[in-house]
Amino acid sequence: MLEYARIRAGARALEIGAGTGKATAALARRGVAILSLEPDARMAAVGRRNCAAFPHVSFLETSLEEWVAEPGRFQLVFSGQAWHWVSPEVAFPRAAEALEAGGTLALFWNRPRWRPSALRAALDEVYAAHAPEIEVSGSGFAGREHDGEGAPSVDDEQGAAITASGLFRDVEVRACAWSESFSSSRYVELLSTHSDHRILPEARREALFDAVAGLVDAAGGITVEYSTELYLARRV
Repeated sequence: MLEYARIRAGARALEIGAGTGKATAALARRGVAILSLEPDARMAAVGRRNCAAFPHVSFLETSLEEWVAEPGRFQLVFSGQAWHWVSPEVAFPRAAEALEAGGTLALFWNRPRWRPSALRAALDEVYAAHAPEIEVSGSGFAGREHDGEGAPSVDDEQGAAITASGLFRDVEVRACAWSESFSSSRYVELLSTHSDHRILPEARREALFDAVAGLVDAAGGITVEYSTELYLARRV
């Protein structure tokens, strides 16, 4: 991202949907001054703690839609795992407004790429039995969707949206494959952060998690493959 943006320490970046500051801290370590927008006060509080070592980082408890813009003040606008929450009719115009001419827009997501296996087939049966609504929805949580088909490209939905805005040029897409292994307890902890699991009735949710944990224990753990997909463009 920094290579594409051609920026150095001291450059100004605007972050959309900072959450608890994971991406914020990673960029701040490279000397970039960051204004992070996070509408959830609790998450912003955690983000401030996580970035306390970086005096050049500040958090505002607001959304991009409600933010009082600073036109042309930033060399980089970035968003990790959050851009899809911004109203489409607002997202690109406001990002372009904040950027200087030639400034960089960088949007990235971690996508599960867990391929078919005996364990996945067994998990599908568990979901069909305990949470059929999640099974039908094709939820994208780790291990249940995105089987590695359809690599990201400038012509896919997100890339096309950037181009169609008419506000950006030189669109590029980069992907980085990685994986993470989980014990049954850590995997259930991960699943419990997903809203479609959290809203299940407690008894059904606990039965689902018990069944999932049993399968993962029997398999000796679970490894989930991911792809971090980064969309880059320059303001016209």
